Amino acid sequence: MFWALRRSSGLWEGWKDARHYSRIPTIEEYGKRILRSAGLSTNMEQVVVARKPGGNGPIYAIALAKLGMHVDYIGAVGAEAVHPMFQDFAGEARLHGICEPALTEALEFEDGKLICSKLTAFDGFTWESLKERAGVEGLAALMDGADLLSFNNWTMLSAMNDCWRHLLEEVIPCMKKPPASKKVFFDLADPEKRRREDLLEALGLIRRFESAGFDTTLGLNLKEARQVLSALGKDGDSMGLRELVTELGEELKLSSIAVHPTECAACFRKGRYFEVQVPSVGIRRLQRGTGITLMPGLCLLW
Repeated sequence: MFWALRRSSGLWEGWKDARHYSRIPTIEEYGKRILRSAGLSTNMEQVVVARKPGGNGPIYAIALAKLGMHVDYIGAVGAEAVHPMFQDFAGEARLHGICEPALTEALEFEDGKLICSKLTAFDGFTWESLKERAGVEGLAALMDGADLLSFNNWTMLSAMNDCWRHLLEEVIPCMKKPPASKKVFFDLADPEKRRREDLLEALGLIRRFESAGFDTTLGLNLKEARQVLSALGKDGDSMGLRELVTELGEELKLSSIAVHPTECAACFRKGRYFEVQVPSVGIRRLQRGTGITLMPGLCLLW
């Protein structure tokens, strides 16, 4: 869901009804409004302006489907039946539901967004539930049939490290096609809330996919790139984009590192640095998922 926050319903602003209101334009102003409420009480009105299927996994998969790829999607799209929000998605991809979806409320501002997630449903996403639904041989068959594999939203799925470990140790040995014929993409999705040791473990597992022979890509936004470097004991805050992306590439030794700030995209691919600017569109609206939408096209390029 996307939300707009009203400034006020006070008559001094000429408020009439739910369709006529003034937005709080920036995160800074929203923060000040909250701080002024400390020790008091206040009403922060929200208006739903759009509902859409989300999560980095579905966004990534839908983009692949739009590019003409045949997609199998395993994830939180409904445990017993596909959730109504994903019915259109089900028409573009073959869905394998593991658990119920989480709910995210995205508060959109002119200078950024606040993503408020309710993740209790993800407790049902475990290696055991994945194995029960698909089976080791079934997963191996899906991986054999895929040219590109993608693992999205690591931060939100607390059992993902365990899933990766079992895939490496149980599923990949059952594959009939060599990993060298396949690409694999990893999306961390803002690891700030996770423990450093969890992130380091995840990076180690991602390296194991590269060592197993997969053409491996790690996709990051600028904040995530700095968080990964910090976990590795480096100060990414003081680095320019080229230095930061190159340092990540040389440190992690993956086939590709892709980093997307708001104004451009950069990657370090097999020892070479690339950067492309993106056109300016003025005020950003409904920004959620723009970064992850970039990655399918990037993965298909190499």
